[in-house]
Amino acid sequence: MRFAFDQLFEYLLAARHERDHSPEGILDLAQRATEFRSYRGVLGFVLQELARSDRGAMIADALDRCGNAHAGREVLVDVAAAVLARLARSHARQYDRVLGTLADPPSERDVEVLCRAAARMTSERQHERAEKALTVAGLESSALRRTDLQAEVAQLYGIVLSACDRNPEAVEALRNA
Repeated sequence: MRFAFDQLFEYLLAARHERDHSPEGILDLAQRATEFRSYRGVLGFVLQELARSDRGAMIADALDRCGNAHAGREVLVDVAAAVLARLARSHARQYDRVLGTLADPPSERDVEVLCRAAARMTSERQHERAEKALTVAGLESSALRRTDLQAEVAQLYGIVLSACDRNPEAVEALRNA
């Protein structure tokens, strides 16, 4: 059975979990979201509130602590990417700050979030913001010495440049992928 007003329900659940904005609390919400879909919305509310209140470091910390075996990994990456794309669209200052917190220390999870967010931004025609996210993702994947991640970033970068009608640069980026 679905609640008649899902967003209201998610907001009420978020208010209930408002006090636990620790990285462990975020990971717990992500794990709960795998079992109860409304917790995805709660996680989105919490991450957006953290970003808006200049506590993006909590998001970065939760992503860094989320291992490949964590049950909520996929949900956390997807929701964080959606929140980052939303911030890029309407809260440029917070977007830039969250990008800064994701950059240090570099992690595989950060690169995943940045790539998914860049893909969303590209589909929404926010090419400059997508380019900025991919620049950070490229620096992180280089620091991690992960050629597979570097290739993924270069491929997405080529797609963004192509969408901006910067075809010679796009061809070069895709050639490097």
